[in-house]
Amino acid sequence: MRIFIVGAFYTYWGNWHPSDMDNPDSPNQVAGGETAMVKTAEGFARNGCEVYVFYHGQTARYKGVDYLPIGMYEVMATNLEHDLLLSWEEPRVFNIASRSKMRWLAFQCNHSEAGIFDHIIDNYIFVSQWQAASMVSRDRTLDTRKILLCPNGIDLRRYEQAHQPPVPHRIIHSSSPDRGLHHLLRAWPKIREAVPDAELLCVYKMSPWLKIIKERADQGWILNTTDRGMEVARLLEELAGQGVHYLDGTGQWPLARLQMESGAMVYPCDPVAPTEGFSISILEGLAAGIPVVSTDADALGELWGDVTLQLKRPVQPEELADAVVAVLTDDSLRADLIARGKERASLLSWDAVGDTFYNTMMAKLLPEPPRSEEKAVDSESSSGEPQVQLPD
Repeated sequence: MRIFIVGAFYTYWGNWHPSDMDNPDSPNQVAGGETAMVKTAEGFARNGCEVYVFYHGQTARYKGVDYLPIGMYEVMATNLEHDLLLSWEEPRVFNIASRSKMRWLAFQCNHSEAGIFDHIIDNYIFVSQWQAASMVSRDRTLDTRKILLCPNGIDLRRYEQAHQPPVPHRIIHSSSPDRGLHHLLRAWPKIREAVPDAELLCVYKMSPWLKIIKERADQGWILNTTDRGMEVARLLEELAGQGVHYLDGTGQWPLARLQMESGAMVYPCDPVAPTEGFSISILEGLAAGIPVVSTDADALGELWGDVTLQLKRPVQPEELADAVVAVLTDDSLRADLIARGKERASLLSWDAVGDTFYNTMMAKLLPEPPRSEEKAVDSESSSGEPQVQLPD
């Protein structure tokens, strides 16, 4: 089986290498969508497929996968037969797909122009029921009979490495800052009143985001996250003397160590638009063995409501502060959240997710069952109707 995977949409993190996700010393931050693309490619290769990834990173052959410059996609796609063309986020690549036996569009973000390409797309891959329903509610041209569900995963090896003992009252925030970091920074003074030695470590490569906001503002443009960006930058500076620290991104293995060395993860998710279809950040917190405070935003209630301390939106600073103080000081609550979270994380390894993608492909391409006896995650019921709860 020959697989073409296209990551044309992924440009934010620069010239990264797929080995960055396995290197305990790599300083390069690579986000969830790119990680999902690489781990899915590795899953196909592990199951014996010939796999090519076209992307904006470094040319390489790694773990049986050939990583090539995005500019090579058109030449290879129009000259080589391939069994599956899997595009991450970008539907326009299907304009060059006459030699593809099957075409899948996988979503990590929650926006797309997929509808106008529906006639040449065989299946849509979503990471949650909420994400599928949200996309369909905004794009009625999507054929719901084509929906497949496959979750994201995590490399559990990152949470088996040596690390320093946890700092009990250290909180870590390691998701995109535009999705609610301002709430946590607003609540911070009240948290420090109750727990005077509390620390907050914000880890995310937000400098490109803040640079874009400033450049656009200088040009007269106001983005939908401009106000949040300016507030986050201001509060990080103002609170620097109150136990708040900021690290402008790091590699996945160093990040895992920082997470395991913290007392809790707090992610008061509140995006400006439907955004969070899964949240690998929350899954990382569960795998790290620390309690997680979040909200019921987007897919978070569906996926993590039973293993995290979730707040209803709109986020209130007083309620957020009380929840953070509780997970820092209530030993019974901490133990319960940690136990349930680690159990959930153990079920979502990238190896298992990669096998799911492979088995689903085989089931679609061939009349016989997938090679593995494990059933692929598929959103179609026996009647052929999608199980996703779609809006009226």
